[in-house]
Amino acid sequence: MLGFENFIIGRDHAGVGGIYNPLEAYSICKKYKKKFEIKPFLIKGAYYSKTSQSIEINKKFKNSKNIVNISGTAFRSYIKKRKIYKFADPLLQKYIHKITDKLFY
Repeated sequence: MLGFENFIIGRDHAGVGGIYNPLEAYSICKKYKKKFEIKPFLIKGAYYSKTSQSIEINKKFKNSKNIVNISGTAFRSYIKKRKIYKFADPLLQKYIHKITDKLFY
């Protein structure tokens, strides 16, 4: 046993760059989750709801005009440029900006 009971599987966990469908890992883990010794926590994605002004995970929205997809690619881009991504903790981002300039190559 590896010492943990849960593992998060999210959008693009199968690999970035368009090689796999963004939900490929999610779909495979959902299909076989009963065979795992650990419990996978499956996340289809994170979104910002303009209506509730909050971050939502795995929620289905009736009106897609009121949501913003929270993108890990955009987040990494902001970190590289030393800018603040509005959907992530600003204090954490400022700390990351201070400690390294080679976080993502």
